[in-house]
Amino acid sequence: MLNWIFSRNKSNEEDAKHPLGTERGIAATLANITETDPVRRIREINDWLDESETLSQQLNAAQFAQAIDRLDDFIQPDVAKCWQNLWTEAAKNQPGPLPTQILDLYHRHALKANTLAFRAALADETLAADKRVLARHAIRALHAWTTQKKLCRMSLRDPGSSIWKSALDLVILADESSALNLSQNAYSSSPAQTTAWQEYTVGLLFETAPLSILTISEMETVERLARFIEPYVQHSEEPQPDSIFSINLQNPKEPERYRPGVGLGEDKRRYFGLGGGHQLLIDLRESMGNEKRLPSWLESSGCNLFQTRKLLNTLGQHWSATPPMRGRPRRKLNGEIFVTWSLEVVRRMVSASEFAYSRRTLDYEGYLKSMTARHRGHEALVAEAPPPSRTGMETLLALESEGARQMMEKWEVIDTSDQGLGARLPARKPWHSIGVLVGYRFEEEMDWHVGIIRRLGISHGKPNVGLTTFPGIPQCSQLRSANPKAESPWANQTRETSGLGWRDAIVLDENSCLLVAPTGTFIDDTRLEVSIKGSFRPIFLESLQTSGNGYEIIKYREVDPELSRPPNS
Repeated sequence: MLNWIFSRNKSNEEDAKHPLGTERGIAATLANITETDPVRRIREINDWLDESETLSQQLNAAQFAQAIDRLDDFIQPDVAKCWQNLWTEAAKNQPGPLPTQILDLYHRHALKANTLAFRAALADETLAADKRVLARHAIRALHAWTTQKKLCRMSLRDPGSSIWKSALDLVILADESSALNLSQNAYSSSPAQTTAWQEYTVGLLFETAPLSILTISEMETVERLARFIEPYVQHSEEPQPDSIFSINLQNPKEPERYRPGVGLGEDKRRYFGLGGGHQLLIDLRESMGNEKRLPSWLESSGCNLFQTRKLLNTLGQHWSATPPMRGRPRRKLNGEIFVTWSLEVVRRMVSASEFAYSRRTLDYEGYLKSMTARHRGHEALVAEAPPPSRTGMETLLALESEGARQMMEKWEVIDTSDQGLGARLPARKPWHSIGVLVGYRFEEEMDWHVGIIRRLGISHGKPNVGLTTFPGIPQCSQLRSANPKAESPWANQTRETSGLGWRDAIVLDENSCLLVAPTGTFIDDTRLEVSIKGSFRPIFLESLQTSGNGYEIIKYREVDPELSRPPNS
């Protein structure tokens, strides 16, 4: 292939000699792709699509359009496999690396190649008369545009400002050439027909969702829901009573929420709202609740029934004429916090804080020397000078360095609220995702706190994060069955996991009766005992508040707040 890439100026007489100049040549080129790994197969096609500008000079318009058509259609089964791998991995409790890079490269090249093929066909008198060729490449280009934006949002990257103008320019050209609303299958493997206008509308609608608070699986579900309600979306050149969003036609960028009276007389805009799509989402949520299952077209998105219904509720509020407002004011704050993640490590840091406050020492070395001397029969021990006493902060830092310093990050705090904290990240890390449990400590303080990542975004080119926080100081705790000898699902479960019926936990706040425990702890109305400040108290597990990767936050109810007993009784 490289020999042809370097040969950039082929004459018309030599067009047929190009490996992509004839149907026979294209078939032979595709037959030579013998790799079975979908990522490697996509890379081979990407090499051709990446050189689409060169190909457009080496081939005539008909040959170029045919070559891009066949290359792009050929690789779709492999693209679908990579997407399925991404959804499966993203849905795991501890997801590994996601195949976003190869998909991002493919969709970027597919957008460029199909846009060039559309323009080449439009400039050719014979091809321009074939509206189906124009529509096919416009559909594929705008589908790639929507999908590449989605991948950027999933990876916390800004898709850039130029993509909005290029997409709008393509829509205008497709409209002027009567190809914008021509319906057909985007690819031979596509299950349903679509139009270039539908693909553009789905891309717009996707951007209006509250993406900064959504997981990767939820973003995928949002795009499918956008396709579901797209036929009901109402567009208008002037604002209407049901207009919710607008796009700037003179300075194209992502859609903005329409506010009556704001921005009038400025740049020309186009307005849109969900129309009957809003009620369709409400009906879908209700039907899923009645049938207790997902519709088939949502099953592979990675969201379960509970998550999908919760997402539909969020979208219903956000896509309404009066979206929910921030309930608690934010206060600007300058500072830095140490952050770690996973229930096990967070609990270890909470324990380190408790130990540091106790003012106990970490003089293990002196203790070992003393024991060794006794066992050797020394009659007298020469007392060594005692080590200088440590402050609580010094003890805490020593415990942190031994415990989880390698898993610790430093974030810059931006603002706080009664139940939240905003911070700027030094860099995007694979573990940064919605719903992750974190522990955090202000640099100058000794207390470790617990939070949950609820928002991820980009501001001024830097990634930022929003945490849900909990009041009070968390306490290390353990849970056990109220009757360890009794047969119960919870007792059996803990015997299988630890052998002793114990489970580590963190009491988040005594006043609100919230605790965080490992996944699988919650069984409705189960009677347990929880350790709080050195005593065990009988409780009932009342409700599951939320869950994430390896943890559950549970609301409990004390049976008798005054009933307690020592742990060893």
